Amino acid sequence: MMLMTRKIQQNVYLDDNQENLSVRDSISENIYSHYGSRFRFSLGLLNGKGWHFYNDKKFKKAIGHYRTVLEINPEHSNAYAYWGASLSAMDKLEDAVSKLEESLVLNRFNSQAYAILIDVLFKQRKYERAWKMVKNARSDNVSLPQDSIERLSKVFPEPA
Repeated sequence: MMLMTRKIQQNVYLDDNQENLSVRDSISENIYSHYGSRFRFSLGLLNGKGWHFYNDKKFKKAIGHYRTVLEINPEHSNAYAYWGASLSAMDKLEDAVSKLEESLVLNRFNSQAYAILIDVLFKQRKYERAWKMVKNARSDNVSLPQDSIERLSKVFPEPA
């Protein structure tokens, strides 16, 4: 019964129409007061909720979710990567680079972080640095979107 109640409570939070981030804390407290144990929301589901907001172009809400994921697991590389993607979409490019670099410190094989970072550096017209990231990804056998590399090649050929 307790597991079912936890799932129901988690589903209230994860419902696509639920946009109040603070409801997570009240749900968690509700479970604790009724059952005497703490409930930890699934990181994958929390990250997915952030992704839902990102796709709906609700970038500040998405960032709120990525912060929540990082409170639970400060080493969640994808949360930093998608936080960076949200910042990039808000044209906060320097901040985006910072989050994406944090992502790569945690996981140098994170293809999403590399792809987003290369695109942000392209937006900033920091082509040499973008090529450096391509080189780093290649040296770690990380696959990158071909269209990003082609777009970069058109405006700034790959250095020798």
